[in-house]
Amino acid sequence: MSKKLLTAAVAAFFFTGCSSQPPANSNNLCSVFQDKDGWYVAAHKVHAKYGIPIDTAMAILAQNSKLSTQDNGLFDGLTSAVGLGNEGFLVVSDEIWQQYKDEAGTFLSDRGSFADALDFMGWYMNKAKERSGVALCDAYNQYIVYREGFEAFNARTYTAKDWLLKEASEVRTRASEYRQQLLRCNLY
Repeated sequence: MSKKLLTAAVAAFFFTGCSSQPPANSNNLCSVFQDKDGWYVAAHKVHAKYGIPIDTAMAILAQNSKLSTQDNGLFDGLTSAVGLGNEGFLVVSDEIWQQYKDEAGTFLSDRGSFADALDFMGWYMNKAKERSGVALCDAYNQYIVYREGFEAFNARTYTAKDWLLKEASEVRTRASEYRQQLLRCNLY
């Protein structure tokens, strides 16, 4: 095997190993947790730590990343152009990511780690409750705060963004479906 071919094979293996493939069926949370066993454990740890509903946090992540760290194409380019970090499962500003790491004491956190992304969601959802009065179980408004930030949410600038209101409705519906699915899951 030529040196160039070997180098290409190693690089391909490395880069595909660094991204997370989406679950086979992201519309069913039981299937997601069966596919990604470590995610189930991480979700329960974050629920215990922050008191967030698993269904709400997972619905937000599903809307945001399709539960994958794969390249999101045009969306990634747009988020980079406006100063948002688009690595891994999260699309958040580098500033808010750093604030999370500082306040939560998670200096080695990585947006490409599902457990770290979910921990961020727990922290951020509690900030939304504290700073914007959004209940932890309010998937619709938690999603809007996540996408807009606290100040924009509090100023209600999102009301003119039909696309965002539609996405928030999708998150609310998915969270409700996830909640019902979790009640029927028999994972362990």
